Amino acid sequence: MNAYDRERVKLLHGPYRSPRLRVGDRATCLLRDCTVVITSITDAPIPWPRCRALGGGRGGSGLWLGGDLEEAIRRESAAVRYWGG
Repeated sequence: MNAYDRERVKLLHGPYRSPRLRVGDRATCLLRDCTVVITSITDAPIPWPRCRALGGGRGGSGLWLGGDLEEAIRRESAAVRYWGG
């Protein structure tokens, strides 16, 4: 990675931490606006839960939106895409 790319993916407001959710846990996802079940954890540089809505709620499976990820999305851009894998 060259200097430009390192600067582009630099986290400006971090560090961000993975939430203490485990596979099988239930949580509220801000993106889906419903209760979800955690289905897996990503192998990205910052491991993050993946989820699916319970009871056919909004959205399919994908990243769980809450905690530090919500804050990072509000403050960061290209860096979130890089660190989120």
